Amino acid sequence: MAYQSAPQLSDAGLLMAEAARLVLDHIVQRYGVKVWSGTTINEVVSDGDTFCLHVDGPYGKRSVRCRALVLNLGGRQDPQHLIDALAGQGLVLPGNVSIQSADRLLRMNAVQLREVFGPALAGKGRITIVGGSHSAFSMLENLADALEFAGLQELTLIHRSRIRLFYESVEQAQAAGYLFDAQHDVCPVSGRVNRSGGLRYRALDIGREALCSGRVGKTGVRVQMFQTLGGRPDDHEPARLALADSAVIVQCSGYQPVLPTIKDAEGNFISLRETKGGLESDACGCPLDQQGRRMKGLYIFGLGAGLGVDPHLGSEPAFDGRIYGVWQFHHDASRAVVEAVTSRLSCPAAVPEMIGMDLFMQAALHIQAG
Repeated sequence: MAYQSAPQLSDAGLLMAEAARLVLDHIVQRYGVKVWSGTTINEVVSDGDTFCLHVDGPYGKRSVRCRALVLNLGGRQDPQHLIDALAGQGLVLPGNVSIQSADRLLRMNAVQLREVFGPALAGKGRITIVGGSHSAFSMLENLADALEFAGLQELTLIHRSRIRLFYESVEQAQAAGYLFDAQHDVCPVSGRVNRSGGLRYRALDIGREALCSGRVGKTGVRVQMFQTLGGRPDDHEPARLALADSAVIVQCSGYQPVLPTIKDAEGNFISLRETKGGLESDACGCPLDQQGRRMKGLYIFGLGAGLGVDPHLGSEPAFDGRIYGVWQFHHDASRAVVEAVTSRLSCPAAVPEMIGMDLFMQAALHIQAG
């Protein structure tokens, strides 16, 4: 399957779902892991050294006790989170503006995108993308490709911090003419530039072109880019005016983790502490509750949660977010989670009851990307 531009997320999802099915089949056959499809986790109870899961599935309601619980249930975009984040920067959205989720739009083809944005184009309304992640630049390209011949001439991108580009080495970045801070932007372990916070793959190409020429990819669509924090002093006011003038806002930030209800043994709700970019957890994905207590035995990562930076894995000093990169998950980042789980299970249990490791899945396998 050859693409001249970014593939539809739905196509990538189908491919990844098939790959996941093959991997799961192998794991089940090789290791005898039990997979409970169509199962929903209704509640998680933290009880001393263990967790009790109350689940509901094809075989009715069940309770499962375990010492290690790994949750990777995806993320969701909350418009209110976007509104609150902008308000914290002194920026306000107009009351009648349409807020569209990039998570939803990236699943659409060109015809569907023209249906969504047709009224804005007809009314000469501004289309503004908020965010500086990979999904923001995928949206730039998809909208420019789909809407240029329908009359789109310009898009606006508003981002909080500097747009960073990923390079395999300092030499590669220098050869490309990319300006970076050798002390703060280079990973001391790998030598990569903007290893954790830089744009990669197709988003790198789109981001580099936008920064250099103010154009979106190979299209004639222009892009105005405004940085709201730590950028040029005269960027904030144009960003404020652009938001006030927008007919449609595309949210490419503000993912929140999808979590089940979590309680303690007395029935009190447990809320997990959040930080910039996700949950406040360590490199193993072990989160903190609101009182700052480590939830030992609970490991959460993935979209909306992220992972803390692992000093052994490395990251650029300037990066203060959470680890989401697919490359790092496939190669190194997930190892810390696996080692933490196996280490915990190798220690004597505080209670005699232990069960095998189960994989919980929703009714169908969904691949979600940001």
